[in-house]
Amino acid sequence: MGDAMMPPPVAPRSASRAQKASARGLASLKARTSPGRAKPAPGPRSASPKRSIVKRAEEANAAQLRKRLDELAAAKPPRDRQTLCHELLLAGFVNSYAELFYLTHAGDDGSASRPAPASRPSTLDELEFVKESLSQSEVAHRQGSSDGMYVAYRKVANHYASKDDMTTAICFYEKCLEIASLMGNDAHAGESNHYLGVMFEKLGELAAAIQFHERHLEICRRAEDAEGIQLAGHHLTEMFRRQAEQHQEEGDLNAAVESFSRCLDAAVAAEDPRAEGFANHKLGLAFNELGDPMTSLQYLQNFLQICKDLKDRQAEGEAEAALGRSFHSLGDNHEAIRRFKAFLDIATESDSKDGQERACAELGAIYSEIGDYEKASEYFERTYHLTRSQGRLGELDVARIRLGKARGDLHLVPFLGTVRNDLHRLVQWKCNRTPFVNEEQ
Repeated sequence: MGDAMMPPPVAPRSASRAQKASARGLASLKARTSPGRAKPAPGPRSASPKRSIVKRAEEANAAQLRKRLDELAAAKPPRDRQTLCHELLLAGFVNSYAELFYLTHAGDDGSASRPAPASRPSTLDELEFVKESLSQSEVAHRQGSSDGMYVAYRKVANHYASKDDMTTAICFYEKCLEIASLMGNDAHAGESNHYLGVMFEKLGELAAAIQFHERHLEICRRAEDAEGIQLAGHHLTEMFRRQAEQHQEEGDLNAAVESFSRCLDAAVAAEDPRAEGFANHKLGLAFNELGDPMTSLQYLQNFLQICKDLKDRQAEGEAEAALGRSFHSLGDNHEAIRRFKAFLDIATESDSKDGQERACAELGAIYSEIGDYEKASEYFERTYHLTRSQGRLGELDVARIRLGKARGDLHLVPFLGTVRNDLHRLVQWKCNRTPFVNEEQ
């Protein structure tokens, strides 16, 4: 029974059948791995926007990488502000590295410990120029060439001045001044003071500008440099003029007189007769306004003489007008009238209606003051017509009032004579409107 339960024995495969199966499997494997085997064509797939963006980014990165590799292959490393700073550092120019790093990176971290330059080097050529100039200054320093350092720093300062970056230019001009002072080179010191004065002028800092221009003038006088004296004097004239006008706007006449006096000295140093005349004119007006007409006469007479030397008739008329006001303040009405008539003649000669109007108004006021109402009326009437012809309606009412008052004063004298000498006839006129003629008329 045990034998009946046993499975029948499996017949062994023949060797030929095993070899055939192995051959068929090897052929199938070769067919699947054969490179010439045709693959089924892929079906249409929609492009993913995300994959497109990633692909473009990869292509851009690859292009940048190829560019870098090409530059390295050509022994030309990429140029940017970081590379230039590193080149200075690797070359041993530590000070130049620090200065260039500040110029190109100041303000990147938002730090306010040092003000950022108004204009950074923006192009590769500009970066190279600043880098080379700074490295030249350090080379000159190592060689003990103060003149070379001065020239290199001046190049950088002039560059920033040309870009209207006054703050950065001042920084390098101050380095120039420091080097010039250590050298004892008056020519370089005078030049540096001049440039610093000009930079502060542009910034509107008049006090600082005056300080540097005065140092420049002092150095030039010591060196007997006539051209430098004129240059410094010219700038000082302009600075003192602006300073004086600021004081006038603030109502500080004494400070204005001081600034105009220094302006006059600078104009003399600059050998500028027009500026000298301007300062004399302003001083004369200021002293007259301060109630010192006697002192004003000296400056105004100088102004008049300068105008005559320059043959400037219009300015000569202004000088005569100012002198007329000073003489009037001193109570010399005769001389005041003479001066205002000279002003009127010049204004008429140049067909200046404004000048004629002003002269006639001044003459009318003086004649009215001394009781010559007929001439006062004459000049006030001319003032009225001149004002009206210029369309100055705001001043026309004033001219009309002055003319009316002068004519009223003119008729007041005979009326008072009638009251004094012929009261009977005056009463008859009042009661019966009997006409009468004053014998004094």
